[in-house]
Amino acid sequence: MRHLDWQMIPVHIALATVFTTTERIGGRTVDPFDQKMKDIPLNAICRTIEINLRQQLGERSVPPPVKPQDGCADVELFRC
Repeated sequence: MRHLDWQMIPVHIALATVFTTTERIGGRTVDPFDQKMKDIPLNAICRTIEINLRQQLGERSVPPPVKPQDGCADVELFRC
């Protein structure tokens, strides 16, 4: 086992890098509905669905689509 001592250092560094990267990615994607700028714009998606359904039903009073402001599509709900 003594001849593998120095060779284990790169293996440990590689494993630590993989686990650290996985932890960071998991931390960013753990809650996609947290109402932050990089999260899923649910308000804009729901408004688009509502507009499409109302148009298919032939309604004339259709709400305007949500317009992004400062790169954030859900300004009404999210803290951008």
